[in-house]
Amino acid sequence: MKLGVLIAFGLTLAAANAEQYYQPDPAKLAKLEAERCAKLQKEDNLISRRLGGGNNKSYDIEKMRARQKVVQADYAKFCSKK
Repeated sequence: MKLGVLIAFGLTLAAANAEQYYQPDPAKLAKLEAERCAKLQKEDNLISRRLGGGNNKSYDIEKMRARQKVVQADYAKFCSKK
């Protein structure tokens, strides 16, 4: 019985200590957001370039346009200036 209480108490202290140590870094978050936006922009440009290439099958064009819509929606969602 005492062992169970001690373990529960120890886990409670460990959880409290873990919560104290986490500090979000705004600079790192901004850097990650910028990287995500750059990646989405690059993928959109690549799809546009491949669509303009001229040697594509109809099913490839459909897949690329569908992916481009998703990429553009993600860009609008995550990278629009607020």
